[in-house]
Amino acid sequence: KTLAAFDHPHIVPIHDYGQEHDVYYIVMGLVSGPDGKAVSLNDLIRSHGGQLPLPTALRIMEQACSALEYAHQKNVVHRDIKPGNLLIDSQGNLRLVDFGIASSIDRPGDHTLTGSGAMLGSLRYISPEQRDDPASVDGRSDLFSLGKVFYKMLTGRVPEGNHMKACL
Repeated sequence: KTLAAFDHPHIVPIHDYGQEHDVYYIVMGLVSGPDGKAVSLNDLIRSHGGQLPLPTALRIMEQACSALEYAHQKNVVHRDIKPGNLLIDSQGNLRLVDFGIASSIDRPGDHTLTGSGAMLGSLRYISPEQRDDPASVDGRSDLFSLGKVFYKMLTGRVPEGNHMKACL
């Protein structure tokens, strides 16, 4: 219900949700790219030879930050920020998707909206605290992941190992 109430231009709306037998489902709005198919940020980066022009990357970051600010103001942490969950629509605008492992930060003892307190998220993009202590995750973890996405937009690589140390 929390996620279905979201109304933000850079978050794909949730129209319905439910459970059929042991399967949960979410019905989301359609995001169409220039050719009618959804285009992920990964697709966009590849189409530019592995690195986005700085103005494009900055526009995407501004829109992603706006979406996350909205979610965080609603006390929801996405927990899976990665290029595959950032879609680009036919106007070139970002649309954040997949709140499937989102968690609530305003209910003590109930740290999740959608699953267990186990470590969830895409390992290449999660923050150290999300890996080490999933129950302690807040909006800063999403921002850490978004920083890694920004690095990938500019360099074509996800910061890891020595690249990660250089970023820090």
